[in-house]
Amino acid sequence: MLLPQIDITQRLGIDAVSAFFSKLGWMFREQPTLDTGIDAHVEVARDGFATGKIIGIQIKTGASYLKNVGGKWVFYGDPKHHDYWLNHSLPVILVSHVPETDMTRWVQIDRKSVELTDKAWKVVFPDNQFLNRESISKLVDISDGSDEAIKNRKLFLDKPMMSALQEGKTVIVEFFEDLHKTLKKVIIQVKVLDGSEVLFTKEWGVAYAGSEAHDVMTSFFPWAQIEVDHHYYSKNLDRKSLEYVFDFNDITSKPIYPYDIQFGEFGRYRIKLFLNDLGKSFLCYADFIESGTRSKMWER
Repeated sequence: MLLPQIDITQRLGIDAVSAFFSKLGWMFREQPTLDTGIDAHVEVARDGFATGKIIGIQIKTGASYLKNVGGKWVFYGDPKHHDYWLNHSLPVILVSHVPETDMTRWVQIDRKSVELTDKAWKVVFPDNQFLNRESISKLVDISDGSDEAIKNRKLFLDKPMMSALQEGKTVIVEFFEDLHKTLKKVIIQVKVLDGSEVLFTKEWGVAYAGSEAHDVMTSFFPWAQIEVDHHYYSKNLDRKSLEYVFDFNDITSKPIYPYDIQFGEFGRYRIKLFLNDLGKSFLCYADFIESGTRSKMWER
């Protein structure tokens, strides 16, 4: 009997990189298959809080991707990735994981490290630069940038959600909020739906103080118009639990509000995102940056 062969090689590399960053407390986010050329993002965390400093990662697993040239480990790249990585809005690192030796090398892909060849391009992995704690300060330096660069990176990080909305899919955000604490630490879960089917989910933590939930969500998703999920609220709103804490008419007059409050302390929210003018404009901008062509999708 013939059975299908299973190749888990690439999975081993992704899992090794994910484990390293997870142990640091950084946020490793494997990308959905709709992204091309970037396998994951990692966001630097400091003292358990997100910093907004993000690195794009391409992971190559297996010794076959590297060539030993004069004692140096060299990666020869495809022409299609040259411009994509060098012009990416995020700083990009290339990671090579060899399962047989459990060695994980990395190198930043930039104009200083990349060398053009007769056929394509190559990059040389620095000696003794492995994905370990000795590399943390270098990775932090790579992630640094201006406020403008960080905002630009955040938009590109959210591009899969914006693209999903452009394609007619639904983007839902769910979170709990401790209503009585000044410093609120919230786990946000984002779901992309096609009808009732969940295409993918993301989770990350946010901390804030002295702000309304709507202001925080608007800050976190500046490219979106934000509303409660009215259809969901029509079926799940627990008026009694809201009246226990708030004036019902006052709280429901706000742009977003919880549909349920558990134990008089924890508000549960479910909101929907829609593209605003910034989101629509950014998708046109991203098309030009990534493909060099002017999008006509929003022309009237």
